[in-house]
Amino acid sequence: MRIVSVIAFHLMPFSARIKQLEGRMAQTAQLKMHIINYSKTKDVYAAYKKSGKKEAFLNEHKEEIKKHEIAKAAFEALKGKPIPKVAQLSKEYTSLLAEKKEADQKKSHAGQSILAWDFFAARLLFCLKMLLFV
Repeated sequence: MRIVSVIAFHLMPFSARIKQLEGRMAQTAQLKMHIINYSKTKDVYAAYKKSGKKEAFLNEHKEEIKKHEIAKAAFEALKGKPIPKVAQLSKEYTSLLAEKKEADQKKSHAGQSILAWDFFAARLLFCLKMLLFV
């Protein structure tokens, strides 16, 4: 049980950073989706606003209007910050993904190193006991 807690303790910083990166990646992907949805549905939404028969139009284009309104709400949540370009978000996502892969590799290497040292220590302890009790 000791080795499990040692591994967990030493891998905690890697795990925390990976979770942080995954969270930002999810936010980036979601914002990108909202920008794309907004762009695709803006004409339908404008027609909806101009429509004299809003309820009939809404029933016909419910999904597009819903996507547009969700995207608008996401933009309002930015609280005045400029809406980034899709290319910027794609670049950020790629960068975050590369950093996450590197952190995953470091975490894996650290875990393997700890296990190797634990194995070495166990073998050394076994050998010392054998020498002392023979």
